[in-house]
Amino acid sequence: GGGDGGGRGGGRGGARPLLLECVQHAGLLLSASVGDGATRVWDLERELCVGRVAAAEGCHGVSALCTDPSGGPLLGIGYGSGAVQVWDRRVPMALHAVASLSLHQGHAVTQLCMKPGSEGRLLVSSSAGGAVKLCDVRAAGIPLDLYHSPNVAAVAVHKEQPVLAVGSRRQLLKLYHLGTKKRITIKARPYACHAHSTQRTRTSHTCACTCACTCTCACRC
Repeated sequence: GGGDGGGRGGGRGGARPLLLECVQHAGLLLSASVGDGATRVWDLERELCVGRVAAAEGCHGVSALCTDPSGGPLLGIGYGSGAVQVWDRRVPMALHAVASLSLHQGHAVTQLCMKPGSEGRLLVSSSAGGAVKLCDVRAAGIPLDLYHSPNVAAVAVHKEQPVLAVGSRRQLLKLYHLGTKKRITIKARPYACHAHSTQRTRTSHTCACTCACTCTCACRC
């Protein structure tokens, strides 16, 4: 790899977590060390660093990466300051970003997703403050607040359909249609059985299939 960096923080901070995002159709890999301001673009076949994106001043290091799941050339970089930059990998990385957005002021961007089929135009982001937002990177409008909760744990966009899933630490799953903005909430139910459960507990447990639970281990129904 290149000689200008890696996944370690040197003598001061020890090892740093490494963020990776694979651009499979292009044979590229994005990498960034958490807390480091630079994002590197690697050519996997040549095992060579072919691009380097330096963070803007005051961004407090890279905290999230994403690419267009539809195969487009845009890539998104989220920072600890709450800022998001969108870059076009077809042009020299020394040029300005396609878009620079201040979406989560003061809260680190935790996850980034691009809506499939939007050519990287629609970007979903979540922050350490619990906000989930939808933004049109080509418009100067205010981002749409989709959800806000301190319990947000995971965000994912379907690779083919305009559907966003938001998972919470309270076992709630919210599904959003990014076109109609309709939302469905699903409550997860634990299916674990315990060896010494009472008859009342066993009868209240409902399996999705017709098998019989022995209550000797976690139910695998």
